[in-house]
Amino acid sequence: MTQSTRHQLTPPKVGVLINSIEVFHPACKDQSESAIRRHFQQLIKSGQIDPGSIISKRIFGPHEAMAVADQFAAAQVELVVIANIAFCNGQVFLTLATHPHLSQTPIAVIAEPEPDIKEWGTNAWCGVIMNNHVARQLGRPILTLPGPFE
Repeated sequence: MTQSTRHQLTPPKVGVLINSIEVFHPACKDQSESAIRRHFQQLIKSGQIDPGSIISKRIFGPHEAMAVADQFAAAQVELVVIANIAFCNGQVFLTLATHPHLSQTPIAVIAEPEPDIKEWGTNAWCGVIMNNHVARQLGRPILTLPGPFE
């Protein structure tokens, strides 16, 4: 078996960071986080991602992001996914994107669609747009993916 073939047979190890801020609709954020966690578990069960993949607790700022980035680096994840469940703190993206052991690791930024309620439920996609702006300022290519993740 060649190294190329081996790599094709091994699912990637993924690190998913759940990113939020305190404001916006709590039930909508919980619903979004649940959808992402369910999708993550389905990917593991189906063998599409490595069972050693990691999904973080919900974090709210760069200090928590540094701990998660260190965990992802130690686990040698092959893809970092920042899952915005509300408009997010831009420093969280910056912390992961510039971490010395993750600086060459691909990053995807995802968000569920805005819930259909009469107020801003999450504003998460706006957070993805902001993360994309920060990525462009850094010269760090990212992939942005909208949900839904059901």
